[in-house]
Amino acid sequence: MALPDDEQRKLDEIERFLTEENPALAHRFAEARPPGIGSLLWTAGGMLALLATGLVITCVGIQHADPLVIGAGALLTALVPGMTGWYVRQHGWPGRRDRRQ
Repeated sequence: MALPDDEQRKLDEIERFLTEENPALAHRFAEARPPGIGSLLWTAGGMLALLATGLVITCVGIQHADPLVIGAGALLTALVPGMTGWYVRQHGWPGRRDRRQ
């Protein structure tokens, strides 16, 4: 859907102004790309593998009535994916060339 000419002109003026005012920011926006589908699939697969491993460890701990193994499995099931999500939210997607200035 194309913008009307006057709106496109206004956006172009804003872009020129921002580029002149802060070239580093303009460079960051020019390089910014969303993560590819491949990295999303690898991340989702890794998270599912961590979840499955944590659940298996928890079940083994329950079978052997070992609270230490149950705790380790529960931590792996809940804490690792949660901390990974927090890290991505705080620091951006891994592999992006995000140069914070």
